[in-house]
Amino acid sequence: MNEVPLGFEWPTFKERHARYEEAIRLIKALWTKDFVTFRGKYYKLTNANLYTKPEKPIPLVVSANGPVNAELAGKYGDSFLTMENVDISFYKQVLFPAVERGAKSVGRDASKIPKCLEVNVAYDEDYEKALQASKRWGTIMMPLFYKLPIADPREVEATSKWLDEKQLAKVWIISSDPEEHIKRLERYVKEGFQDIHTCNWGLDEYKYIDMYSKDVIPYLKSNYG
Repeated sequence: MNEVPLGFEWPTFKERHARYEEAIRLIKALWTKDFVTFRGKYYKLTNANLYTKPEKPIPLVVSANGPVNAELAGKYGDSFLTMENVDISFYKQVLFPAVERGAKSVGRDASKIPKCLEVNVAYDEDYEKALQASKRWGTIMMPLFYKLPIADPREVEATSKWLDEKQLAKVWIISSDPEEHIKRLERYVKEGFQDIHTCNWGLDEYKYIDMYSKDVIPYLKSNYG
């Protein structure tokens, strides 16, 4: 285990959430106002000015995997971004209502906030190659990983030996069959996501790009626009 500086302690979720909201408010203020004075609990500015303000509003995408932070997307976000979940009902039962609560609290229309999803995938004609490539990164799906003070990427990769391969394949789309990729992504579209981003963990990016451009994207565009 790598050494951790004395006194290091990962902030509580309550603090991380508060920092997140303050940061969002601060970013929006700097984008739109001149000489900002900000007195938050965690961040403080005095007459700070962004001299290269955007000519047009920059869409602010607020990400969350739980209901507390999802409310922030409803309050401040131009889009809401989340990740795949093995329980697909979690979106409509937990996350989407949280976005709606946040929007309602500030008089916004939640239906006008696009719902975006990032999906981890791995494609190769050889399924075992796709699976083993995914395991290198699958550690990020382990809740325990976020409780360990690990900074060394070699240690991050080494923890993949603890992974449950079957569970990983349930959450991520790991398949040598284009139809499986289509079927899994289609479920997310039907759940209400308007924008889906796939992140490929396979070793051959060209195979992934070729297959998605030939099979997956044409199908989804022709059926859902």
